[in-house]
Amino acid sequence: MKKRNRRLLAVLCAVVTAAGIAAPAMTPVYAAQNEVTNEEAVNAEVMSAGNTKDDVDDSGKADEQEDVYSLKYITVDGRTTWYYANEKGEVDKDYIGVTDNDYGWWYVKNGEVDFSYTGLGFNDAGCWRIVDGAVDFGCTSVVDSEYGWWYVRDGHVDYSYTGIAPNEYGWWRIVNGQVDFTCNSVESNEYGWFYLRNGQVDFSYTGLGFNDAGCWRIVNGAVDFGCTGVVDSEYGWWYVRNGQVDYSYTGIAPNEYGWWRIVNGQVDFNCNSVECNDAGWFCIRGGKVDFDFNGIASNSSGNWCIWGGKVNFGYDGGVKYLGSTYLVLDGEAFCIDEQIGKGSVGFLELINPTISGLFKCGYAYDQYTVIGAADDATSLENMRQALYGILECNELRKAHGLQELKISNSLMAIAEYDTNASAYAMDHIGVFNVGENLAWGPSFWDPFDGWYTQEKADFDQGNYANVGHYLNIIDDSYTITGFAVNQKSAYGNTYGQVFSGMEYEGDSFSVDDYCGFFMLYYNAVYNPVVLG
Repeated sequence: MKKRNRRLLAVLCAVVTAAGIAAPAMTPVYAAQNEVTNEEAVNAEVMSAGNTKDDVDDSGKADEQEDVYSLKYITVDGRTTWYYANEKGEVDKDYIGVTDNDYGWWYVKNGEVDFSYTGLGFNDAGCWRIVDGAVDFGCTSVVDSEYGWWYVRDGHVDYSYTGIAPNEYGWWRIVNGQVDFTCNSVESNEYGWFYLRNGQVDFSYTGLGFNDAGCWRIVNGAVDFGCTGVVDSEYGWWYVRNGQVDYSYTGIAPNEYGWWRIVNGQVDFNCNSVECNDAGWFCIRGGKVDFDFNGIASNSSGNWCIWGGKVNFGYDGGVKYLGSTYLVLDGEAFCIDEQIGKGSVGFLELINPTISGLFKCGYAYDQYTVIGAADDATSLENMRQALYGILECNELRKAHGLQELKISNSLMAIAEYDTNASAYAMDHIGVFNVGENLAWGPSFWDPFDGWYTQEKADFDQGNYANVGHYLNIIDDSYTITGFAVNQKSAYGNTYGQVFSGMEYEGDSFSVDDYCGFFMLYYNAVYNPVVLG
């Protein structure tokens, strides 16, 4: 009995310090020791397990608790350590896994705690991070082991986690708890979106990265959601909006190197055109806005006047560029090289491209018009002089309280045709159904001195025989007019004015509008701005 009590005391005095697993305060039990009788050994084992006599069955044997294995600090074959053993001290040397006691969770290999092991261990509860044989519940990191690289949270491999997590070697792409070394993509965690190369965040990379959601601007390994601009990379130059390549964007966008033409999100280095964005229309050369360019550039919509690389929509006038002359209206440029050779007809055609047909009536009178000749009514300078005649006529009508006559583009052509013929016929030719005034005289003579001043005096005196010119001028049924002058007559100048009350859409204009447009054209021909 004394021996049994001493053995029981040895079992109960085995201790573990608060700092970890420690040797007991006295010599521990040796497995399969034969110093006592079989009955004493059974009793001691039962009592050491916390059993009482009530735990012994009718046959005098303990319950099956001796088959329950746990960690025990015992000596086996002369070696004392923590073993995975039953109450008999029998070690399960086939057991490899993680088990626990009051002092922690431990990695067991071949039946004993392996304090040399650092890696991953398994039990029915999962996979665990082991450091020096013990589960490291303070570990939240990416851990490498013989089983691969895994994401550990609070010491336990978290198979539910997919994201990005760090360890001392870097940041890693985790899929279902495991590092995915095949990942070459852009992925995210709670700290942002990152560029991964072979499963690892590449903080040295700046460029473009891809995932299923699109293409992203990467700066030092992270998506730069603040980036809106043109970005160059090994994949080309692209337009990025809020960190993502915007494949839907077509326009012009800047970066530190200039402003660039974008088509479907990509810089079009082949673009040589005029293109636009919210800031305006710009001249593109080699895909880049050429802010040094001054001249005429074109796109599918037409030709455009460029000042400092940008279309000047506020400019109306003439431009000479590379030997050609352009009339510019609201920034759009119309080449008038061919029109210039046609004199006034070139101008009339800008309003009505088919108007030259009025000069080819099929009559012998056609021969008297030589389009653009200096002495012809179709010279541009003679048309300019003719417009002064309309201004004078309207001033005279105003004195009678009559409305201003508008200028008809067609009547201007008819006046020129008739006046050219009348310089030789010395009479009305009657080809067109219009009211008409004609006069012949030197260049310094004003035809209204006869048409209006003299005839009005006759009219006022009741002499109505020769007042037809005067009556045409003050006829309130007339609403439109045309005027012409040439230098073909034997008397010097021939003057002609025609009238009508039949207006056609797109043919009649206020005097200010028509004269303003004419002077733009006139100055474009004779005084263009030279660019280039």
